[in-house]
Amino acid sequence: MTTDRPEENDSIAGIREFLQRASKIEEFILSKHLSLIEMLACVDGQFRKVLFSEDMKSSGISSLLMMNAYGSFLASVRIAISGQSPPTFMVLRGALESAAYAVLAREPENERIYIERVINKTKCLETFRLSNAVGELRNADPNLATTLSFLYDSFIDFGAHPNVVSVANHLSARQRADGKIAVSLTLLHDPSSDAITQTLMACVETGITLLHLCPHSLPDQDAAYDCHRVGTELFNSKEDWMRNNRPEAHRQSTDLVNMKKNKRVKKGK
Repeated sequence: MTTDRPEENDSIAGIREFLQRASKIEEFILSKHLSLIEMLACVDGQFRKVLFSEDMKSSGISSLLMMNAYGSFLASVRIAISGQSPPTFMVLRGALESAAYAVLAREPENERIYIERVINKTKCLETFRLSNAVGELRNADPNLATTLSFLYDSFIDFGAHPNVVSVANHLSARQRADGKIAVSLTLLHDPSSDAITQTLMACVETGITLLHLCPHSLPDQDAAYDCHRVGTELFNSKEDWMRNNRPEAHRQSTDLVNMKKNKRVKKGK
């Protein structure tokens, strides 16, 4: 018995082509950037240990928010390896925000405010701000507080917010035969481009920050403290990779973080 093959639906031809191109980029990135992919896999492995362990103790809303942060981290990796840089930063910023809220939700009163958001939205918005989480972390881990704030703010200009800087970074222009200027916006970046390396590194840095936040958001979980240790090891590996592969970018990123720290110290005085 034979059946006729249904005619292909031309309405999905465009999206199919886009996905096929993204899949080819993914294959290339997984082989070219193996060291960075291994770091991301390490973050994933630690999250699986702390969030999906049979011995996990319930931490209420904080647990759910860290699960959400983990899911957003995975989504950012998936978008990044497809060659899409700006959307990756949108998701990374959301992952940081979710983890920061998990820190705030440890307090029973804050947990109640979070659950009752539909009743008092204003109170919830006032309570659950990343700046409030940064404030709580300042005494316990000032370096982590600085890193969290720095990444959250800096991602805006890399694509987390559609401002002129984040959009213009992916524009190109050429003069057409008729003399007019044709402007293009890159949606899928070349897997060998600096934009992809930068985006993957942002995923690594976010993953490390999320691991460092685990003991602050899930203090009752023994595995959460192991996450902090692994996060520190990954940070050292990331620094070595940057020094060996992108020395100028490493120097600039170090200078930016130090400037941020010094600015905060002076402001405190």
